[in-house]
Amino acid sequence: MIEKLIRELDSEDSEQAMDAQAALTSLARENDVLLDVLRALPGLSRYAQLCVIEIIEELADTRAGPALIDLLSSEFDTVREWAALAPSRRR
Repeated sequence: MIEKLIRELDSEDSEQAMDAQAALTSLARENDVLLDVLRALPGLSRYAQLCVIEIIEELADTRAGPALIDLLSSEFDTVREWAALAPSRRR
């Protein structure tokens, strides 16, 4: 189920990706799925990486620090910006 949701983050349908993001955020609060999401992060599309950054912000889990640092060298400007700002935007 978690792997399917992670794949859905890469959906061309942004609504499906956002639904997957919400589901993963909820699951991560109850189960330790963040590490699964972080492992998949490098292979995800730009939009999916932005979804993961929002999951990280919502969870405020310090284990995501190295993944955010890695995203600072992304080829995508928006991913780099969101990764840099994520610690300050935590809810």
